[in-house]
Amino acid sequence: MKNILFVVHESKKSGAPLLLLQLLKEFKSQDSFKIDILISKTGELDSVFENIGGTYFYNPTYLLDLDLKSKILRKVLNAETSVKKHQHKLYKTLVQNKYDAIYFNSLGCQSMFTFLQNYPAKKLTHIHELKDVVSGMDEGIVRNMLNTSDVLISSCKTITEFLIESYNIDTNKLVENSVFLFKDRKYAIDNLESPNRRSSNVFVIGACGAVELRKGADLFVDFAIRLIKEVPNTSFEFIWVGHDKTSLGDDLKAKISGEGLQEHIKFVGSTPTPETYFNTFNLFFLSSREEAFGLVGLENAYCTNPLISFDIKGDLPLFIKKYDCGKVIPKYDFESFKDFILQLISDKSFAECLGENGREAVIKAFNIQDQAKIIREALIKL
Repeated sequence: MKNILFVVHESKKSGAPLLLLQLLKEFKSQDSFKIDILISKTGELDSVFENIGGTYFYNPTYLLDLDLKSKILRKVLNAETSVKKHQHKLYKTLVQNKYDAIYFNSLGCQSMFTFLQNYPAKKLTHIHELKDVVSGMDEGIVRNMLNTSDVLISSCKTITEFLIESYNIDTNKLVENSVFLFKDRKYAIDNLESPNRRSSNVFVIGACGAVELRKGADLFVDFAIRLIKEVPNTSFEFIWVGHDKTSLGDDLKAKISGEGLQEHIKFVGSTPTPETYFNTFNLFFLSSREEAFGLVGLENAYCTNPLISFDIKGDLPLFIKKYDCGKVIPKYDFESFKDFILQLISDKSFAECLGENGREAVIKAFNIQDQAKIIREALIKL
């Protein structure tokens, strides 16, 4: 059995760490590998990772518990020295563990990759990022990760194209898999009552993600305001699920309030049970300007929600087209957005057909068993 160190760039409830967590649970249930985990930035998933395998922290965990006075004192006393001592000791421990391979969960593992550059083990890097995110990283380290990793895992076709076009990578070491519906999310959705959308007089349009420009939260609000004004004979409700404590969130709430539409356009914030909102949607709107895939797209498809997306570089538009489960519209084209919604309202059987197509696609092609097998085999071959 191979001994593998899985490196996670942060243990927060965000896409790449959550995806790795699901993979590790799957690998552990099948006893695929001896699993250890190295966490760069700590977060709310620390204890969950610790329940899966031996877990190490790049930075001393006692730093998290220091008060302000202690932190200031550490700066005065050159705290950097003690951190370096911790990391030097950590490296020696990891060497003694004799890993066969090291898996880096994203390009966000830059500092970890540099830290383990000379470690005598094969290296695999899983890439989830596109141009906008990568542009904020150290270009030299990104190229080093791509060039010196023994295997590169691309999490969707669009990322594969980005890597080939932008970095001229060696395609012989590239493996492509796909995102998948998390088991716990599947179970949560399965336990919901079936929505009765036919009986409602309100057409609900939803979105999900952090309230930021990349996710297109401003476009979501602009389209909502226009649709409500231009189709006054239909009751609409727009619901955005996700972290909204941002400056953009404050600006958009003020704009909604100025229009007097607080009851029609709502930011409900982060929640551990987003599926309870998804289950009320008549349509899921991916308003992102850039999105590699969008896991929430899979969740909404599994909820039988038709999907609508701008024609951006990303795999959700490809998913919609391939499986006929919604509509891909030209970038920022409101009229196409409105026309599709009016079509869904006037033809409920059409809407139901799109929803069923999406759910069936998720079940058949985007399940964890098939996708974990691709990564497991890549690690075994190293």
